[in-house]
Amino acid sequence: MITACIGFANPGSSILVMGLDRRIARFVVATLVIGGYMALGFAFRLGAEAYLLLGIPITIGFQILVVRGPVQAAAVGSRHL
Repeated sequence: MITACIGFANPGSSILVMGLDRRIARFVVATLVIGGYMALGFAFRLGAEAYLLLGIPITIGFQILVVRGPVQAAAVGSRHL
C-alpha cells in the first residue's frame, strides 16, 4: 500500500520513478561539483592554466567517488557508459 500513498498507478511504475530519482540526484551532484570548481577559481583568482590544473584532481575524484568507474572511462571517446 506504500505505492498507493505515493500515488503510483501500478507497481511497475515505481522502477521508472527510482530511475528518475537517481538521474536527478546525479544531476544535482554534478551541478554542485561544477559550481564548487567555479567557486574555487573565483575565490583564488586563478589564471587559465591554474584553473585547468585544478580541474584534474576534481575530475579524478568525481570519477572515482561519484561515478564509481575507472578513470580511463572519463576519457574522450571511451565506450564505457
